[in-house]
Amino acid sequence: MVAARKAVQNMDAYRPPTEGREDKLRFDFNENTLGCSPKVNEALVRALTDRNLSAYPEYSIFREKLARYAGLAPEQVTISNGTDGIIKLVMDTFVEKGDEVIIPVPTYTMFKFYAQLADAKITEVLYEKDLTFPARAVLDSIRPGVRLVVLVNPNSPTGTTISDEDIEAAVKKAKENGALVLVDEAYFQFYGKSSRALIGRYENVIVIQTFSKAFGLAGLRLGFAMSDAANIAAMDKDNSPYGVSTLAIVGANAALDDLEFVEQYAAEVRKNRPEMAGRLVALGLKVYPSSANFLLVNFGSKEKCKLVCDTLKARGILIRNRSSDPLLEGCARMNVGTGEQNRRLLDELGKILPDTGGRAQTGQALLFDMDGVLVDVSQSYRKVIARTAEYFTGKGMSAQDVQDIKQAGGYNNDWDATEALIVKMGGKAEKKAIIDKFQEYYLGKDGVSGLIKNEKWMLGRKNLEALAKRYALGIVTGRPRAEAEYALKASQCADLFSVVVAMEDCPAGKSKPDPYGIRLALEKLGCAGRAYVGDSGDDMKAAKAAGLMAIGIPPAGMANGADAKAISAVREKLVSCGADKMIETLDGLEQALGPSD
Repeated sequence: MVAARKAVQNMDAYRPPTEGREDKLRFDFNENTLGCSPKVNEALVRALTDRNLSAYPEYSIFREKLARYAGLAPEQVTISNGTDGIIKLVMDTFVEKGDEVIIPVPTYTMFKFYAQLADAKITEVLYEKDLTFPARAVLDSIRPGVRLVVLVNPNSPTGTTISDEDIEAAVKKAKENGALVLVDEAYFQFYGKSSRALIGRYENVIVIQTFSKAFGLAGLRLGFAMSDAANIAAMDKDNSPYGVSTLAIVGANAALDDLEFVEQYAAEVRKNRPEMAGRLVALGLKVYPSSANFLLVNFGSKEKCKLVCDTLKARGILIRNRSSDPLLEGCARMNVGTGEQNRRLLDELGKILPDTGGRAQTGQALLFDMDGVLVDVSQSYRKVIARTAEYFTGKGMSAQDVQDIKQAGGYNNDWDATEALIVKMGGKAEKKAIIDKFQEYYLGKDGVSGLIKNEKWMLGRKNLEALAKRYALGIVTGRPRAEAEYALKASQCADLFSVVVAMEDCPAGKSKPDPYGIRLALEKLGCAGRAYVGDSGDDMKAAKAAGLMAIGIPPAGMANGADAKAISAVREKLVSCGADKMIETLDGLEQALGPSD
């Protein structure tokens, strides 16, 4: 026997459980659970001719079409045999023996697989304990000698995302150290955000996507890379000239002609994802936030996780046991499918988990407003309201001016409250101009940090963990979702909240004091509500209208700058709007809640 290369001898074997899946509900590999567009099947049937099958494939016309889809030039795009082929192509083209490759883990196994095959030095950076991206640790790991940094967004198997700011920070530092950043966006359609725009600004970014997930073409094996033209030219030199089959090209071409099918499926998954998470929480399970087409669920122990996976398999349902991954002991990953498919899985889980009786171990929900309750925004949102109003009126604004507007109620979000303050002070401005200036002050612009950096999380993790043992926790906020996720990530408590209802989730006219958002959160959690904690009259009205205990609290940070009379006025307002209990700080929440029913 001739010995294999040492890199092959030393690498870990990868043996995915892909056999015997044909007649099962396949929730284990993040595939499209409906299959591909009918137009793909029709195109493949037409393509099955002797002439097509006997000829080598041609790619130029398809690459032009793919480039138009990606919004890039044809010379900025290349294809390979699935994203696995693209990952191998990147390693083969750019990574020399001994080069360092940074891989945040847990993540997709094939990055380590091909890095080992390239005989690279692999540095694994552990995700945070709540499975959020370890931004600081990744940046600290980028140094001379690093050749490639891998970022998976959303990540698999966790489903968690990486912010635009963290991605660009990694790209900048990698550029300073002569390294590439590979951004894997296999689940782009379920998340909706891409780093493609960085390609025009940085030559060291490679973004990869696939036809295997949302497009439903995993069996045809086609992935593609997008990057600076010089990088793509180098990859094409290393690429097999006929590595992608004619049938894969035909199928992908037809899939691009039916993007409506793909978007409808992705939209259904996005709609079903929080509902499925809520049902799982109601079964007493811990579910991590996800922006992909799957959920990561903690069953409590690796033994119980294996039992659940094996029992489901015997009943014709496949989910993926991830207990062997770092940080994921006791966890399984499962697809989000159609409503009917999800109900089948959930019904079987209800039978398998008799200790919950199919009901929530935490039989009630505890819901929070975010701004002024969980997050001190006195030095962020409230200052932004004042500065924006000052910009459009030319008049100074006090903290009390902002408080008066907030307590008056009836405003869907802080943009509306800012507009009301401008009008109250005799000013006038277009709503879009107000929003643009507001976001500039809040998020920052042109290298100037925004006031978002001043926010402070108000409830410690230990206290939240104690509450999570008694209640299913959720948030109903008027924040845009991206900004709510930013605050949760910074808190390192995101995993303790099973549902977040944000501004985008409430139709026009259905923001607080309407109870729509609270009722939506309870529906997603699948259990009754115990209480809603808020700092405004609208919060109290919404809680009462939804049938929950209304717990009022003065806005966080107010005591630092308001006199006793102002704080007393806030308390009176909250009580007059229906507060059942008043607390001064979140330390008094346990006592206000009393014993669980």
